[in-house]
Amino acid sequence: MGVVCSWITVFLLGWRPYLLLPWCASWIVVLFFVRWAVYWYKKWHYFVFDFCYFANVLLVTYMYAYPHSRRFFNIVFALNNGPLLWAIVFWRNCLVFHHLDKITSLFIHIGGVLCTFTIRWLSFAGDDDVQGPSLVSPDYDAIHSMRATFESLTWYQAIVSPVIVYMVWQTGYFLKTEFSVFRITSSTPVADDDSVMTSFKWLEKGSLGWLVNNRHVRPEHKVYFFMLYQLIFTFITLLPVKLMFDSFAVHVGVIVLVIACSVWNGASYYFEVVVKRYEPNYKQRREAALEKRKEQ
Repeated sequence: MGVVCSWITVFLLGWRPYLLLPWCASWIVVLFFVRWAVYWYKKWHYFVFDFCYFANVLLVTYMYAYPHSRRFFNIVFALNNGPLLWAIVFWRNCLVFHHLDKITSLFIHIGGVLCTFTIRWLSFAGDDDVQGPSLVSPDYDAIHSMRATFESLTWYQAIVSPVIVYMVWQTGYFLKTEFSVFRITSSTPVADDDSVMTSFKWLEKGSLGWLVNNRHVRPEHKVYFFMLYQLIFTFITLLPVKLMFDSFAVHVGVIVLVIACSVWNGASYYFEVVVKRYEPNYKQRREAALEKRKEQ
């Protein structure tokens, strides 16, 4: 399924770029609810409140509710081609076709990039097959009219506005996870509930725990340092956005580089995880075969 969907995505990108928008939007919605259901069972559902999902909600909202808004598009473009795109490298997202969880994580980060790249650079106006808005298709005429107003992004549009939107999300996420008054199902704050996993808890226990497990930082202050790191990461990854919006070559180059990193991570996964998983079984079979030969 992963291979087929990847092939269809590339095919649409070259054949009918405008069809990539409803294609990606449909998969964003489907994968969002699939992940919610799977993670709810594991009590990991607070991952779905992370910024990457918030940015995807903004993307779908733009395409289907405000396709005429240049200001909205600027924010969506910056967020998807800034922190979401570079998160693939930082969080080591993998292109592993048979692994639903990994392919979902990758698509959540790359789907919006492909949509905004299509809107920014690929021409689909005037195509006889292009139709107006529908349940599954955005208003292509409105998008085309908005595209006619494209100019070079200002630094304010590329950095300040997206950071403001990010801080709005961060404030809401902090209130939701740190205070029990904003939790509907329990009187215990999510941060104090060991049965529920969040990005901060996962990071604290994982390979990147050094970011927050600093002996100079008090335990009660770790979450604030985590928020600061995220803000710094968002700011730094927004710096190339202006160049990506202004230059087709730069935009393509960055996307190819990041996708190549995901392919490398996927190859590393197969060698480091899959091979090690089957290596003991292979050794047992080999030893059994050698013993049979000795007996013969």
